[in-house]
Amino acid sequence: MNEVLRVDAQNTQRLDAIMKSMGWPRISAVGRKAADAAALLALHADRNPQFQRRALELMQPLVEIKEVNPEQFAYLWDRTHVPQRFGTQGGCHGTSWVPDEVEDPAQVESRRAAMGMRPLSDYVAIASEMLCRARQ
Repeated sequence: MNEVLRVDAQNTQRLDAIMKSMGWPRISAVGRKAADAAALLALHADRNPQFQRRALELMQPLVEIKEVNPEQFAYLWDRTHVPQRFGTQGGCHGTSWVPDEVEDPAQVESRRAAMGMRPLSDYVAIASEMLCRARQ
């Protein structure tokens, strides 16, 4: 596990340097695969919330012009905010996955749709099966 943390820290440092020199890696500049990898690095950089917030700030204006995968932006938003907006973060309660607190729950489906995300009920069903029932 120490090796994984070391490599992750190196990759996060490299992404931080890229962000400082060129901003967020746009899909048109680095390709979908590299842009997705950058988003995953930012999403899982929980040991560095300041880095995650900076990544989110750089990503935000790029969402509308399709230079960032909007679903990845939504995941990072939820990972860095309480309450969350899109219902992507939560945990198992028995065999059911339940999202953490969501701001303005009546609007969650429209926010998810705007990001190209499946309905929250579908996400809950999939997460429950994959994360909660699989452990039983």
